[in-house]
Amino acid sequence: KIGSYILTGTQFEAVDISSLKITLSNTSGYTNLILKNGDIPIANIIPSPSATGDVINFDTPLNIRKFNKKILDVYIDIGNNTSGTISSTMGNIVGTGVDTGSTITSPADAIGQTMTIVYSTITLSKNSSFVNTTATPGTLNIKVGSFILEAGNAEAVNVNSIKTNFSQNSAYQNIKLTNNDVAVSNTITTPDVNGDVVFNTSTLLTIPASQSKIIDVYADITSGVTGTVIATMGTILATGTASGGSIPSPADVVGQTITITPATHTISGTIKYYDGIKVITNATVILENNTGIQIATTTTDASGFYEFTEVVNGGNYVIKVNKTDNNILGLTGADQGKIGRHIIRLELLDSIYKIISGDVNNSGGLSGADQGKIGRRIIGLDSNLPSGAWKFYSSDVTPTTTNYLTAGLTRTYSNLTINMLNQNFVGLKMGDVNNSWINN
Repeated sequence: KIGSYILTGTQFEAVDISSLKITLSNTSGYTNLILKNGDIPIANIIPSPSATGDVINFDTPLNIRKFNKKILDVYIDIGNNTSGTISSTMGNIVGTGVDTGSTITSPADAIGQTMTIVYSTITLSKNSSFVNTTATPGTLNIKVGSFILEAGNAEAVNVNSIKTNFSQNSAYQNIKLTNNDVAVSNTITTPDVNGDVVFNTSTLLTIPASQSKIIDVYADITSGVTGTVIATMGTILATGTASGGSIPSPADVVGQTITITPATHTISGTIKYYDGIKVITNATVILENNTGIQIATTTTDASGFYEFTEVVNGGNYVIKVNKTDNNILGLTGADQGKIGRHIIRLELLDSIYKIISGDVNNSGGLSGADQGKIGRRIIGLDSNLPSGAWKFYSSDVTPTTTNYLTAGLTRTYSNLTINMLNQNFVGLKMGDVNNSWINN
């Protein structure tokens, strides 16, 4: 209904109205003009109103009794994508007196009400409650963007599709839109080569007039990908629920930045002397990859503790320990004597670590040659031992007399996915078979 008029009968006689004229201020986008009294049509429909006005002829004259009134309402169909204002003017009323049959004089034209036709609108903004965040490769079903869609006050809006661009086209998989954790779109396996995804949201996403909905973007992060990814939302195809008119898409909106960094873990432990009591400080602990490339080094602290942090998830790693010093702490003639007594089986060394410590020439057993090497080191004829000053073994491996030259000298990790704590080592000063070394 775009206009409403009142026709009032005279005091002299009833009147039969045979026709009148309706002129619209704007006919573009308007169809099916019809005149009603109450809810009852009282004339034929004018499918395409004329810019110069249309004469409404009544098949049966419209009778208005003396002193009575009739309300005539003008109805019209408003086309899609129609906006602006419209009003109607009623005039050129043709009629005769019921009793006299005389032609009545048409009253002056009456301009009806003005109706303003407004588009439904939709606005798009970034949801400030979701901030830039970090994530790790391989994470499933994580929120990677959040936006707010708001409908204007004219009518509710059906959102049919939403385009979203991702700055890295290979970063995400299985992407979908949700509202309050409920999917409002189909799931897209991967973006196209330009990083674009067009979500089908028809039948799933309706926004009531003057209300808003938070639209979250969820995705699986591709394994192995790193860097930053930004989602940009825009190119929204929507229609008004009442008018069916297309709604102009709002401008694109840049969303949050997701920084994808590999998951990291910690590897730590303590290094003690082979007696299980004394701690070894200032030992150098080396972290390598499985091809022998050094990644990081650290030294044990006053409690013999070492730690590597931010070790990248999924890698293959090796940890080894060394300690170099030029002192002869722990080496005395008593060690030479102990080795000799062991060789002739008068007094066997009671620990595999003592046996290893005595094998300073790396021969795989104890002999007089080891005694001689220790002696030369004590009196300074040699600056070092063939075995080196120290050896370290993983505390998870108990070496034997047949494998100690190769077994347990490192710790290895394949496809590291968790923190590795208590990764301890046992250290021994080569030549100290009587456990006399002290941490100086």
